[in-house]
Amino acid sequence: MSSDITTRYYELWEGLADALSRMEELLGTACECDNTHAANGTTCAMCWYRSLLARQPQAEPELVAFTLADSQMACKYVHGQIRIEPHGGGVALRFDGYGTYDVKGDGGFPVFVERYNGRLQLLVFADINEQEPQVINLDGAWAKLYRGDE
Repeated sequence: MSSDITTRYYELWEGLADALSRMEELLGTACECDNTHAANGTTCAMCWYRSLLARQPQAEPELVAFTLADSQMACKYVHGQIRIEPHGGGVALRFDGYGTYDVKGDGGFPVFVERYNGRLQLLVFADINEQEPQVINLDGAWAKLYRGDE
Protein backbone atom coordinates (compact mmCIF):
# COMPACT_ATOMS: atom_id res chain seq x y z
CA MET A 1 0.00 0.00 0.00
CA SER A 2 1.17 3.52 -0.66
CA SER A 3 2.01 5.69 2.29
CA ASP A 4 -1.13 7.88 1.90
CA ILE A 5 -3.43 4.88 1.69
CA THR A 6 -1.75 3.21 4.66
CA THR A 7 -2.09 6.37 6.73
CA ARG A 8 -5.80 6.68 5.87
CA TYR A 9 -6.31 2.96 6.65
CA TYR A 10 -4.90 3.40 10.16
CA GLU A 11 -6.93 6.59 10.68
CA LEU A 12 -10.14 4.69 9.89
CA TRP A 13 -9.28 1.99 12.44
CA GLU A 14 -8.48 4.61 15.06
CA GLY A 15 -11.89 6.19 14.38
CA LEU A 16 -13.56 2.83 14.92
CA ALA A 17 -11.72 2.37 18.22
CA ASP A 18 -12.82 5.85 19.31
CA ALA A 19 -16.44 5.02 18.43
CA LEU A 20 -16.30 1.86 20.56
CA SER A 21 -14.84 3.81 23.44
CA ARG A 22 -17.63 6.40 23.20
CA MET A 23 -20.26 3.66 23.09
CA GLU A 24 -18.86 2.17 26.27
CA GLU A 25 -18.93 5.59 27.93
CA LEU A 26 -22.54 6.18 26.91
CA LEU A 27 -23.69 2.77 28.06
CA GLY A 28 -21.73 3.08 31.30
CA THR A 29 -20.23 -0.37 30.89
CA ALA A 30 -18.88 -2.70 28.27
CA CYS A 31 -21.09 -5.46 26.92
CA GLU A 32 -21.00 -8.48 29.21
CA CYS A 33 -22.82 -10.86 26.90
CA ASP A 34 -19.63 -12.85 26.11
CA ASN A 35 -21.18 -13.47 22.69
CA THR A 36 -23.92 -15.71 24.16
CA HIS A 37 -26.45 -13.85 22.00
CA ALA A 38 -24.66 -15.19 18.91
CA ALA A 39 -26.49 -18.48 19.45
CA ASN A 40 -29.80 -16.86 18.53
CA GLY A 41 -28.34 -15.09 15.51
CA THR A 42 -28.14 -11.58 16.96
CA THR A 43 -25.13 -9.46 17.80
CA CYS A 44 -25.12 -6.33 19.92
CA ALA A 45 -23.40 -3.25 18.52
CA MET A 46 -20.64 -3.48 21.14
CA CYS A 47 -19.64 -7.00 20.10
CA TRP A 48 -19.94 -6.10 16.42
CA TYR A 49 -17.50 -3.22 16.87
CA ARG A 50 -15.14 -5.45 18.82
CA SER A 51 -15.18 -8.07 16.06
CA LEU A 52 -14.18 -5.35 13.59
CA LEU A 53 -11.43 -4.10 15.87
CA ALA A 54 -10.04 -7.63 16.14
CA ARG A 55 -9.33 -7.47 12.40
CA GLN A 56 -7.30 -4.27 12.61
CA PRO A 57 -3.98 -4.02 10.80
CA GLN A 58 -1.16 -5.26 12.99
CA ALA A 59 1.41 -2.80 14.29
CA GLU A 60 4.62 -3.57 16.14
CA PRO A 61 4.16 -4.86 19.70
CA GLU A 62 5.17 -2.55 22.53
CA LEU A 63 8.05 -3.84 24.69
CA VAL A 64 8.59 -2.74 28.30
CA ALA A 65 11.65 -3.84 30.29
CA PHE A 66 11.35 -4.71 33.99
CA THR A 67 13.34 -6.18 36.89
CA LEU A 68 11.90 -8.50 39.53
CA ALA A 69 13.61 -8.58 42.92
CA ASP A 70 13.56 -11.77 44.99
CA SER A 71 11.48 -11.04 48.10
CA GLN A 72 13.47 -13.50 50.23
CA MET A 73 17.04 -13.18 48.92
CA ALA A 74 18.81 -9.83 48.79
CA CYS A 75 20.58 -8.94 45.54
CA LYS A 76 18.78 -11.65 43.52
CA TYR A 77 17.01 -10.35 40.44
CA VAL A 78 15.59 -11.50 37.15
CA HIS A 79 15.23 -9.10 34.23
CA GLY A 80 12.59 -9.42 31.57
CA GLN A 81 10.25 -7.79 29.12
CA ILE A 82 6.52 -7.34 28.82
CA ARG A 83 5.31 -7.48 25.22
CA ILE A 84 1.95 -5.79 24.68
CA GLU A 85 0.46 -7.07 21.46
CA PRO A 86 -1.12 -4.44 19.25
CA HIS A 87 -4.87 -3.88 19.29
CA GLY A 88 -5.50 -5.92 22.43
CA GLY A 89 -4.04 -9.18 21.11
CA GLY A 90 -2.59 -10.16 24.47
CA VAL A 91 0.23 -9.58 26.91
CA ALA A 92 3.37 -11.73 27.00
CA LEU A 93 6.20 -11.99 29.55
CA ARG A 94 9.78 -13.11 28.99
CA PHE A 95 12.54 -13.51 31.57
CA ASP A 96 16.31 -13.57 31.05
CA GLY A 97 17.55 -17.14 31.25
CA TYR A 98 14.15 -18.67 30.46
CA GLY A 99 12.73 -19.75 27.14
CA THR A 100 10.22 -21.80 25.20
CA TYR A 101 10.55 -24.97 23.15
CA ASP A 102 10.22 -23.23 19.79
CA VAL A 103 12.93 -20.63 20.53
CA LYS A 104 15.48 -22.97 22.19
CA GLY A 105 17.54 -21.44 24.95
CA ASP A 106 17.24 -17.96 26.37
CA GLY A 107 14.31 -16.55 24.43
CA GLY A 108 10.64 -16.73 23.81
CA PHE A 109 7.81 -15.58 26.02
CA PRO A 110 6.88 -18.37 28.45
CA VAL A 111 3.83 -16.54 29.86
CA PHE A 112 0.96 -15.16 27.74
CA VAL A 113 -2.43 -13.71 28.74
CA GLU A 114 -5.20 -13.46 26.15
CA ARG A 115 -8.93 -13.30 25.69
CA TYR A 116 -9.87 -16.27 23.52
CA ASN A 117 -13.37 -17.40 22.57
CA GLY A 118 -14.87 -15.02 25.13
CA ARG A 119 -12.66 -16.27 27.97
CA LEU A 120 -9.64 -14.80 29.70
CA GLN A 121 -6.87 -17.35 29.82
CA LEU A 122 -3.25 -17.68 30.83
CA LEU A 123 -0.86 -19.76 28.74
CA VAL A 124 2.27 -20.93 30.55
CA PHE A 125 5.17 -22.72 28.91
CA ALA A 126 6.43 -24.10 32.24
CA ASP A 127 8.74 -26.74 30.68
CA ILE A 128 11.15 -25.76 27.90
CA ASN A 129 11.07 -29.36 26.63
CA GLU A 130 7.31 -29.32 26.04
CA GLN A 131 5.80 -27.82 22.89
CA GLU A 132 2.31 -27.16 24.28
CA PRO A 133 1.58 -24.66 27.06
CA GLN A 134 -0.48 -25.25 30.14
CA VAL A 135 -3.72 -23.31 29.64
CA ILE A 136 -5.33 -21.85 32.72
CA ASN A 137 -8.88 -20.57 32.22
CA LEU A 138 -9.54 -17.60 34.51
CA ASP A 139 -13.35 -17.86 34.49
CA GLY A 140 -13.35 -18.84 38.17
CA ALA A 141 -11.53 -15.63 39.10
CA TRP A 142 -14.24 -13.42 37.64
CA ALA A 143 -15.10 -10.81 40.31
CA LYS A 144 -18.85 -11.24 39.80
CA LEU A 145 -18.56 -14.82 41.07
CA TYR A 146 -17.25 -13.75 44.48
CA ARG A 147 -19.52 -15.08 47.19
CA GLY A 148 -17.99 -13.19 50.11
CA ASP A 149 -17.88 -14.66 53.59
CA GLU A 150 -20.66 -17.22 53.24
